Amino acid sequence: MAEHTQLPLEDGLSVVDDRGRTVLRIALLATVYFERGHSLEKRRAVAECFEEYRAMAGGHLRWAHPGSAGFDRLDGAVARDPAVWLVDPGLNENAGWEFIWHGGATDEEASHFMIGGLGAPKWESDRRGDLGFFSFALPITWFADRPGGFPSLLFRFCERIQPVHGYGGFGLVQSPNRFLNQLHEKTVYALAMRHPGLEIDYPITHSLWLRDGIKGVNWLTILGERWLAALGGASALGQALGGTAELRELQGGALVMAGPHPELGDTNRALYPVSYGPVSRALKPIRVKTHPRVHSMGPFGKEEFEAWLARLDGDRQDPGQRSGGHGTSLPPR
Repeated sequence: MAEHTQLPLEDGLSVVDDRGRTVLRIALLATVYFERGHSLEKRRAVAECFEEYRAMAGGHLRWAHPGSAGFDRLDGAVARDPAVWLVDPGLNENAGWEFIWHGGATDEEASHFMIGGLGAPKWESDRRGDLGFFSFALPITWFADRPGGFPSLLFRFCERIQPVHGYGGFGLVQSPNRFLNQLHEKTVYALAMRHPGLEIDYPITHSLWLRDGIKGVNWLTILGERWLAALGGASALGQALGGTAELRELQGGALVMAGPHPELGDTNRALYPVSYGPVSRALKPIRVKTHPRVHSMGPFGKEEFEAWLARLDGDRQDPGQRSGGHGTSLPPR
């Protein structure tokens, strides 16, 4: 099957393959990582976040996993409800858990309506400290005519989950079918190289490597108590940021907002997410030092991905060349 590599994106937000399937989609994307995902306390927190997301955007969701065989259609079969089974005290803590609900036209298509998560089995958490994660996505214009905002939503979710680390901003949502994703790895890499503000996210892989550091920064960056303390606390971090970003303390950590809106950047036009640079440099001491390849066949090998993690460290960005990006007129809150 031919890979779709034409840039810019089809409609500015998505990539469609030669069979008409939406395989990549730019959205507002957030992922947070947490410890002891097997525990009832964390499962309840994730279930509460799921319920809030569903109340807000559930009408756009079409597919649910786990289902009877892969994905269940939400307009047909009765799907297993994470808000129910996650809070079951009898859930086997040594089996782990995962779910993903999304709004793709088919069960294998990418959608800017997506919510999912994973909790490591108890024995892996106890022995190795394996992390779980919670991710969600919304269209970039979702809050343009709605109350609230993306930072406020992520803040509420973090107050419940109390993650060790997380990030949110413009992100690339991929197909839930990993075999389909392999066909478009070169496109993912090309988009990552062109748009430095775009989060490239493989949370299942990242969760195995973020025990000893954070992944990096985006428009919104969440630090748990451990990593906030490693930087000297909220006051010291605020001084390091020098007033270039907003620091908001939350239960169990802090949320850093790099600027008033997310920035995509476009290296083809010498546009850079300049507000992200000071945050990236301030948090560099706690960023993970090593990370494996994220592509099985594509160009994002170990060295390439580690270089991408450090992409925002440089100070070459001219403040006059601030990124306009896509959807940056969104109200920030």
